[in-house]
Amino acid sequence: MTLATLPLQVHHLPVAATLREIARYFREYPLATGILLLEQAPQALVSRRRFDQWQHKGRDRPLREHPHLWQQTRQFLTLLGDLPLAEAHRLVLQRPEDEAREPLVVHHNHQWTLLDPWDLLLAQARYDPHQAQLTALVENLPIEFWVRDSQGRCLMQNQTSIEQWGNLIGTTPTEADIPPEVRAQWQQNNQRAQAGEVVQTEVQHNGRTYHKLVVPVLDKTGAWGSLGVNFDITSHRHLETALQAAEARYRSFFENAVEGIFQVRAQGYYLSVNPALVRLLGYDQPAELLTTSRAQGYVDPDRWSQLVAVLTSQGWVQQFESEVYRKDGGRIWVSENVRAVHDEQGTRYEGTMTDITGVKQAQALRLQHLEQQLILERAAVQMRELQKLNQLKDDFLSTVSHELRTPITNIKMAIYLLKDATTPEQRQRYLQVLEVECEREIQLIQDLLALQDLEPSFPTPISLAQWVPELLQPFAARTQQQQQTLQVTVEPVFLVSDRNSLAHILVELVNNACKYTPPGGAIQVQAQPAPYPAAVQIQVSNTGPEIPPEECERIFEKFYRIPSSDPWKQGGMGLGLALVQKRVLQLKGQITVASNPQQTTFAVTLPSLNDHT
Repeated sequence: MTLATLPLQVHHLPVAATLREIARYFREYPLATGILLLEQAPQALVSRRRFDQWQHKGRDRPLREHPHLWQQTRQFLTLLGDLPLAEAHRLVLQRPEDEAREPLVVHHNHQWTLLDPWDLLLAQARYDPHQAQLTALVENLPIEFWVRDSQGRCLMQNQTSIEQWGNLIGTTPTEADIPPEVRAQWQQNNQRAQAGEVVQTEVQHNGRTYHKLVVPVLDKTGAWGSLGVNFDITSHRHLETALQAAEARYRSFFENAVEGIFQVRAQGYYLSVNPALVRLLGYDQPAELLTTSRAQGYVDPDRWSQLVAVLTSQGWVQQFESEVYRKDGGRIWVSENVRAVHDEQGTRYEGTMTDITGVKQAQALRLQHLEQQLILERAAVQMRELQKLNQLKDDFLSTVSHELRTPITNIKMAIYLLKDATTPEQRQRYLQVLEVECEREIQLIQDLLALQDLEPSFPTPISLAQWVPELLQPFAARTQQQQQTLQVTVEPVFLVSDRNSLAHILVELVNNACKYTPPGGAIQVQAQPAPYPAAVQIQVSNTGPEIPPEECERIFEKFYRIPSSDPWKQGGMGLGLALVQKRVLQLKGQITVASNPQQTTFAVTLPSLNDHT
């Protein structure tokens, strides 16, 4: 076999590499034994062992700017890849002692590689197992190794053991310069090995812990000697101590936590529980609870599958609230925080559980209080509505009785005067009074009936530009008498609607405008096309007192009249606008009101009824 058949490493950096770059490369490639600094041919070899020993100063400077370090890295052994192992091993043994563990540089197929001498020793021992190679192999072991004869005399000791205990070759336990406790254990191990026993012990020395393995062997005389190795297990013992301390802290937390802590299998059976969970669910001992199924502990039989579905989809869940059974059959509300754990043993769920029964009861009481408060508020609203209805009833009865009595009183008076009339002129005047008051009484009764049941509409084509001015002509004399101005502006609009209902709407709105417009005020009536689906918008505006916003919301109520806003003292029952709104809705339209200190405007938007068949 040749060097080229061994595991070679290719780790290169430019000659100008800095100490920082070299350190980064060693971190990125933890198995690299060294790095070649190349410039066509190797200029330096930085081994990991030497690099770790250096005091890294000037880390941002190239290695070749550190003369002392550069000189060390220039000393390396270069071998050809086709060199036999035995020849390569001979050359390695000839190297100075401080270079014995340094990597070798191998040149093969125009490539520069590195070889760990440990790999060379292993290969040589495997294919040429003679004493010299075995000795070299043992010398390079990273653990302590020794051989003693039947008298306990040290026959062989590798370099690692010498560095730890000094050179003991040729000495017996009584002759060696070692601590008394080590000497006593050495003698005891020899005696046990001579009895054919394999010995394993731990030794404390210089603040470190070693695991000693001693195996009995036959020496050249046929007597039992021993072969032993020491493993430095200090780091392992430190790790064990840290793990034990962490386990103790976890166990203390687990045992003394105020929240219930659990682990359950995917099927729902408990793996472990802490005392808090045992108390929470009313059990006496953890072993008792471990025999139960977590999946069957929910009051809702579907709750476990719902929890598993959430854990399967997202791996965790917080504040998962459920009602669960206690041992005695009682029920409590709990909140769980759970996560799914997947490992070589399968899937399990672990988490915490908190009793929130008190919180749920407080929430229920608060909800009950809110419901009671809502009932009281509704009752108060209903009481106010009843009071308002009673007031409306009283106002209605007062208004209706007054409005109904007034024409009747006038009729009775006219009849009485008619009896005493002596001239045709007097009789004619009293008959006219009777006729007017009868019409007034009839109109009042018709308005009351109309509020309850409007007659069905009969849509007909209407040309508003011609029909509206004719409809409002009778108001010209009235507005002139009351020193008001009336302006009617109607664009050419064609509408299909109920003529009678629309006439009642316009007459009532203009009549109201006349009633509430002071002398010198203006009344405007406008009709214009409206965007689809509407067909026309009619606006009736008048100057005069502003309707307060809170009154605008109520003026369409039955029997409601705005107090102190009738400058002409013409009175009324408060039915006109209610009847107008009802007729507008019957025509599938809308009516709105807007008022400010300068003007009040009622806007009626109507569709063509032929579009709403």
